[in-house]
Amino acid sequence: MNIKTVVFKTAHLFCLLATTMAFATHESVPTTQEEETHIPIGKRIESHLERVAFKENRLKNPQEQQETEEKRGSEALAACEKQQVTFGVSDARFEGKLPKSVAYYTTHQGVYRCPTSVTYSGDYVSLDDGSSWTVCSYDRYKTLNWLTSDSIVIMPNSNAYSIYDFCLVNLNTGVTVQVNLYLGPLYAGAHTYWVTGIDYINDIVYLNDGSSWGISVFDSSMISKWLLNDTVILGINNDSSSIRPNILINVNVLNYARATCLN
Repeated sequence: MNIKTVVFKTAHLFCLLATTMAFATHESVPTTQEEETHIPIGKRIESHLERVAFKENRLKNPQEQQETEEKRGSEALAACEKQQVTFGVSDARFEGKLPKSVAYYTTHQGVYRCPTSVTYSGDYVSLDDGSSWTVCSYDRYKTLNWLTSDSIVIMPNSNAYSIYDFCLVNLNTGVTVQVNLYLGPLYAGAHTYWVTGIDYINDIVYLNDGSSWGISVFDSSMISKWLLNDTVILGINNDSSSIRPNILINVNVLNYARATCLN
């Protein structure tokens, strides 16, 4: 074998390797161009110790929290009844399409999302609001059969010490996977929500769709760090000690507050 043949085969091998690596990167990780069109996450992120402390605090005195929440909730309901306010808003995309076995309560239909893509290895899931989520390595195989017609809701991870803060629940298959937010929703997207007003005294957050959210009194410290125009993702609250059925996930701070939609 002469030198020219060796050089040619070596160059050919390097080309194949470079092509394979480029393809794998393109398939598994969102590109820089995609990142530029999405809301950046965690610009004002809290430290890991602060986030763990908040999680632990939520687990303390559940009975006391529930009693306080019930009192605040009854007052809010009474005020809404006087003003003839109805809870939740309708979303025509999901009317008649949600599975009958849904057991989660929500005060806003914006919690229901659809997967738009799942990478071939199941390590990234993108939703119809443009957000992208990294999936726990042990759960990736569970996402490989997800369809764009499936309904997905986002919940907090009940494991306070997990490195994954949230879970995606497929309402059609009943599968739950642990995830972290990787890319925020699209800038000014059709399904993107952001903060238009905050009443820090009465713990009320106003979003761009006109909805008003009563925040749990125990999460006042959470929204104290929120600012106008912060991007929010709507989710379901799976905390049995709280009467707030929803959560608002702040993409900029990367924390969430338990909440109820008041209109």
